[in-house]
Amino acid sequence: MKRAPRGQTLVLFSVSLLLLTLMVLMTIGLGVRLHERTEQQVVADAAAYSQAVVTARTFNSVASLNRAMIAQMSAVAAAQSLLSWAGYYHGTLNQGRDLLAGMIATAPAHCSDPLRDAYQRIITEDRRLIDLWEPDGGGYEGKYGHDVRSAEYIRKVVYQTAITISEDQQRIYERMTQRVAPEEGGGLAEEIAAKARQGSPWRDEARELFAADQAVTRRERDAAVEPLQRQPKHMVRATMATRGVEPFISSREATKRTGDLSAAHYVEIRLNRVMDPSPLVARVTDFGTAYFGQRGPMRSSGIGEREGYDGQAINRAEWQRWEEVGDDGQNLTYLGAWAQDTGVFYFDWPNPPPGCSIPEPTEDSFGYLVTTGPDDHRDNHMWRRGDPAVGDYREWNDPRVTDPPEVRHSFRRVPPNAISPSIWPVFVDYQEEGMEGPNAPTNVDGQPKSLVPIVRDYSTRTRQDPWELRFRFKVSQAGPGELIDISSSSTWMEQSTAIASALTYYHRGSSTGKGAGHSREPPNFLNPFWRATLVSSDVDEPYGKRGDDVIRTLEGLGEGQKADALRRLRASGFEAIP
Repeated sequence: MKRAPRGQTLVLFSVSLLLLTLMVLMTIGLGVRLHERTEQQVVADAAAYSQAVVTARTFNSVASLNRAMIAQMSAVAAAQSLLSWAGYYHGTLNQGRDLLAGMIATAPAHCSDPLRDAYQRIITEDRRLIDLWEPDGGGYEGKYGHDVRSAEYIRKVVYQTAITISEDQQRIYERMTQRVAPEEGGGLAEEIAAKARQGSPWRDEARELFAADQAVTRRERDAAVEPLQRQPKHMVRATMATRGVEPFISSREATKRTGDLSAAHYVEIRLNRVMDPSPLVARVTDFGTAYFGQRGPMRSSGIGEREGYDGQAINRAEWQRWEEVGDDGQNLTYLGAWAQDTGVFYFDWPNPPPGCSIPEPTEDSFGYLVTTGPDDHRDNHMWRRGDPAVGDYREWNDPRVTDPPEVRHSFRRVPPNAISPSIWPVFVDYQEEGMEGPNAPTNVDGQPKSLVPIVRDYSTRTRQDPWELRFRFKVSQAGPGELIDISSSSTWMEQSTAIASALTYYHRGSSTGKGAGHSREPPNFLNPFWRATLVSSDVDEPYGKRGDDVIRTLEGLGEGQKADALRRLRASGFEAIP
């Protein structure tokens, strides 16, 4: 019996071990590639979601600042309204003063003597109001009042704050655009990719793992946001609507807050207290408002500022125009803030002495406040024209008034970026175009999508990758004589791309239960209800065009073969778009 040659088993073992080692190395190599591909996708998802979160937080800040700006501009309207009302009170004092002066001058002594004390008390009250409006030395004595204090309050305290809010809002939005898909650099996505490279042997190779250009993200953001809104119809409508919260401000109505007293009743009660004791009873009626618009009190009617009728009719068309602001394509410029009060003042004399009467029982009474831009000469705070022999306050067309408007009520500068001569501060707004037309539902009402491509460029690895597959073998299916060659860096292995998408969306309430009525509220920048979520990249694309954004992104990266493969998959009914 012959014995088998020694070492045959060792040869077989060596060959088997070589194959086993090759299989293990291939498995590890493939596992490393799968790990790197998964890592890429995680980085892409993190970048897309983080960008959507930053965008949502910015949108919420924008909405909150818009509401603060509405509050400030509402305060402008309220200040105008209340100052106009105070002027209306001053006007009734002028009316009472002039009526009493005429009665004292013409009536018999037994009629005029009981009125002299009331006349002096009205003059004292008139002087007190002048001292409230003006700094020391202002008023009638050789220097006509500029109404400086109210002017400074409106333009320096209230209006300037609105401009500051607008400027802060612009800066917040600009910082977001620099972080999320800037024109140059990777922004936030590149920061996340750089963090992911820290554990890699190629951490110093910036393009080994990097965020590619995000043209889709910028397009989506630009289509959703109007960064310099110069036609503030929504803001004006919202601001004007806030007047209705307190009818006293917008229409001088009696409310529970005012003890069921209207603005006219307040003036009436105060005037009677000023005159007390007096045989006369003052009667006052009025209505008034404040608004932003093109024109103030209606002087074009031909009856304004004319002897015998000094009142200015309420400009109802302009006052109520905010309710009619529609999508008519017209520019809406708000040249000023207006306030006005119009009514009637008269005296009653119950049980007058024999032969005594009131020769002019009824007079008009009015007050208005006009605050416009620095080049607009209509600025004024006026009330009823008094008798020039007794004393007067400023009004239009008064030859004694020579000071420029800016020392009175003008807003001293047009807000930055605003269309002159609009006085409304520009603000960041949500574009309506995305919510209009039959494609709005498919386009998710224009809500912006972040599409982030994360690329790994294998050609930048300067040191040898121990798990890189470098061999070649023949496969019959590849065709006669053809080889699959991965023994050197082949072009189709040099770059790997992962794409992720996230949506910044507006959501208020739920579709059922409490708050259901708000769940269908369209996206807007007036409420801070913006959120973020990961989505499929075709969330805002029609079915026939699904994947177009991914295809354009791949082509922009020079991945024409991958883009063509996705087109073919889509044509065959494939729906799992990245």
